[in-house]
Amino acid sequence: MRSFTLIVFSVAIAILGQLILKRGISQVTTGGPLLAEYIRMFTTPVILAGFVLFGTSALIWMKALQEVPISKAYPMVSLGYVIVLLASKTGFIVAQEEVPLIRWIGVVMICAGVILVGLSPGK
Repeated sequence: MRSFTLIVFSVAIAILGQLILKRGISQVTTGGPLLAEYIRMFTTPVILAGFVLFGTSALIWMKALQEVPISKAYPMVSLGYVIVLLASKTGFIVAQEEVPLIRWIGVVMICAGVILVGLSPGK
């Protein structure tokens, strides 16, 4: 149960980091020299917060991988697609987006795959 909690926590923090990065990058003005653009990106507090969340997620993920085979753990990461899609549709943290039916069908297929992996025998 502990390993499952670590995986879910890692994925949740990574998702939050991704959403915050999107919000931050939406605030950065584009144009001009590429180096100047990168400097603006990496000095934007919201973007830095997104990177901190990603780093934290990676640390938790490493601990989870000590306890769970990667072949079973990694498919759980795909649940991030589902949650990010829901967040983008509802406007949670990021601007609300239109999500076409084909994308919803793809997410249902991802969920089915994660369920099958979760039901597979073994550690």
